[in-house]
Amino acid sequence: MKNHASFIVLNIIALLLFCNNLYGQTQQNQFGYVNVADAMLLHPTMRYFDPVSKRFKLEALKGVNPEKRMEENKTNFKAELNKLEENVKELEAQRNELNNNYYAELKKMMISEEKLKSMSVQEKNKYNEKRTKIDNKHNNEADELRKKIFYAKQKIESFKNNSIYTGLSTQGETSQLFSLMLDDVYDAMGAVAKHYNVSFVFNSSAEICFIEGRMTASNPMGDFLDNFEQTVQDRDGKKIMGAAFSSWLGEKNSTFLNCNDRRMTSFVMMGGLNMTPAVIDYIYQKHKVGKEQRDFIIEYFSKIVNNEEN
Repeated sequence: MKNHASFIVLNIIALLLFCNNLYGQTQQNQFGYVNVADAMLLHPTMRYFDPVSKRFKLEALKGVNPEKRMEENKTNFKAELNKLEENVKELEAQRNELNNNYYAELKKMMISEEKLKSMSVQEKNKYNEKRTKIDNKHNNEADELRKKIFYAKQKIESFKNNSIYTGLSTQGETSQLFSLMLDDVYDAMGAVAKHYNVSFVFNSSAEICFIEGRMTASNPMGDFLDNFEQTVQDRDGKKIMGAAFSSWLGEKNSTFLNCNDRRMTSFVMMGGLNMTPAVIDYIYQKHKVGKEQRDFIIEYFSKIVNNEEN
């Protein structure tokens, strides 16, 4: 047992010596890492980010007049709401018409108690069968309309809740802003990596899991960038801002819900060989998938994912 332990210790020492000998060779070819989430959360554009809606204020959009856009959004919102409410009215009118037709049909086949008693068993069965058929048809159609009205009203409620977005970027614009911010992060990463002679850069925030959860931290970026002297004017001010930053950076899972750019969670930011397309191509060949599909996979990973022009 002692010999086994000695063997392990000797191997560890040998490994350390080997690594030490290689240090001079590897220090010029070192690994680096960037916390992309932190860099994004502290990006100047985040001063316009609204934590509740997880979208940006219109001031973040270049070439957009916030007042004009807000008025347009309000007009479009009102028009769409009227359209949704008209749809509910139409469905309710259809339901009223359905009920009226049902009652009219029942009235037509209504017979007196005396006549019902004088009917034969066969006639009664035929009568009851006809009545059941009318009832079933009405109930099925009425239930279908009930569901449509229910979902239409739900859609209205959901749309009304979206009224808070009239002064904010759309989901598409929000995602585009995040992508522009990621452009800055990756450009800066390239410059810093070149300065420090770093060949491989990893994303230390690649574990982000996007969630719908409501954010509990307020956005400190506006005060930090636009009101710094008053906000961080003494030792206590620095502590308060530091605590605000800690809470803000801890909300990354919820903040980036509308960020659809894969670079946000990419583990490797720079360097290395992405073997994924080659592995898929190998599997496709094994399963006799056509060359056109295989070529598309290669193009997808090499160009489409990275938004490169053909």
